[in-house]
Amino acid sequence: MDRRSFFRRLAGRPEPLRPPFALPEAEFVEACNGCSDCVKACPEGIVRIDSLGFAEVDFASGGCTFCDACAQSCGRGAFYQQRAARAPWDAKALVAENCLEHKGVACRACESACEAAAIVFCRRPCGATRVVINERTCTGCGACVAPCPVQALAVRVGANQYQPVLEGQR
Repeated sequence: MDRRSFFRRLAGRPEPLRPPFALPEAEFVEACNGCSDCVKACPEGIVRIDSLGFAEVDFASGGCTFCDACAQSCGRGAFYQQRAARAPWDAKALVAENCLEHKGVACRACESACEAAAIVFCRRPCGATRVVINERTCTGCGACVAPCPVQALAVRVGANQYQPVLEGQR
């Protein structure tokens, strides 16, 4: 773990989600100069420059199609060169306890947005539904994030379905 990651964890903030095919965090921030070429290249409009001047993904307006445009646009070497044979990232969706389904309110907006069918609804004895992310089929595309009316979904690198999404970490 690099120094920046260590202090982020101490502060309780999640690691930023870099664009698909980005190098590991320490290498990425070494190569990225915040030029915004990847921001301009993203047809989905989900890549932005964070407060530290590096590219990150923000799913507030939609999901990632893994088109590779951001990586192709980078002239600084912040992305893996051999992308065809590798997964774009190991990011997965997470569901927080404030999910409407967890409170007995039928919603399922995330299910409608998930092309990978990675969102599963399990009925609980109390009548409420538990929302579970199938980690094998979830691509981490983030299409489920924007449609959620209560911001109960987020995408994190190295995440699993049991990690909560805390307020202010979205």
